[in-house]
Amino acid sequence: MSRSAVSALVLAACLGLLLVLAPQIPLALFGAAMLAVVWRTAGAAIARRTGLGEGMATAGVMALVGLALAAGLVFGAAMLVEQWSDLMRLLPRGLEAVRELLAGLPGGEALLGAAEDFLREGPEDAAGVLARLGLGTANALLAVLLVLVASVYLAAMPGLYQAGLVRLFAPPLREEARIALGAGGRALRGWLWAKGVSMLVIFLGVWAGLTLIGMPNAFALAVIAGLFEFVPYVGAIASAVPALLVALAAGGDMVLWVLALYLAVQAIEANVVEPLAQYAGARVPPVLVLASQTLMGLLFGLPGIILATPLVATLLGIIRCSYVERWLEAPEPPPPA
Repeated sequence: MSRSAVSALVLAACLGLLLVLAPQIPLALFGAAMLAVVWRTAGAAIARRTGLGEGMATAGVMALVGLALAAGLVFGAAMLVEQWSDLMRLLPRGLEAVRELLAGLPGGEALLGAAEDFLREGPEDAAGVLARLGLGTANALLAVLLVLVASVYLAAMPGLYQAGLVRLFAPPLREEARIALGAGGRALRGWLWAKGVSMLVIFLGVWAGLTLIGMPNAFALAVIAGLFEFVPYVGAIASAVPALLVALAAGGDMVLWVLALYLAVQAIEANVVEPLAQYAGARVPPVLVLASQTLMGLLFGLPGIILATPLVATLLGIIRCSYVERWLEAPEPPPPA
């Protein structure tokens, strides 16, 4: 067996073993790489327009993002916390409205009874649930912090890490590995750009619409809708749940207005904004999106669902370049004389 084949098999075996023994590590590394692509792309755009070096421009982007987050916490935290507190007070009323609605439906009482039996736990069980919830939250925050730190290192010296990864392949495969990594990076940049546009449109559309119809906590709900848009399909459904619960608590026809608003904003984003944005980005077929979210969710939980679509977009870019264009569609070598 050639060195090229051995190197490819060893790398595939190591990756498979890592996915089995510690699946959170490759997922965290991909998340860090995704953020690093964001930092480098923004830095490259600034460098082209200002004449700064790309490394200095990238460092400036990360510093500006940090300052913007700090300023948002200082100046916008009060409004967001106030609206979030109101939202937390309104959600129980919305859940009570859902309970009353289910109670009036055939079989609703049996469904409610089963739910109450499931949720009814002793004090010791409740304490255990709270302890697990607190530990899970702490672990999630630590993982996010580690991903942010790793993304800074990757964005600061991408060539170093790319060269190290390429050197794991046998020399005959290294040029193909460089080309594949470049294709995957371009596909990921295109998808992130398109998704960023979609998230911004969802945030602005939901914020404006909820404000116009007089919905409480419009800003907090719009932030949720914009952030959840990062996860296609699943995020759109999940982001509408708190808004509908608050609308139920508000009473009247508010729930119908909110439902119509979310459907209208999502329809505009899906049929107008996203196709135009994805024209310059990496378009992922909807069937692959849903299949990857289901598979990654079953294997890795919520982080898998969040990272499923950008991972598929990256892999499609690599497959399209290295397999389809450079192998399947490559001209056949001339027969030996």
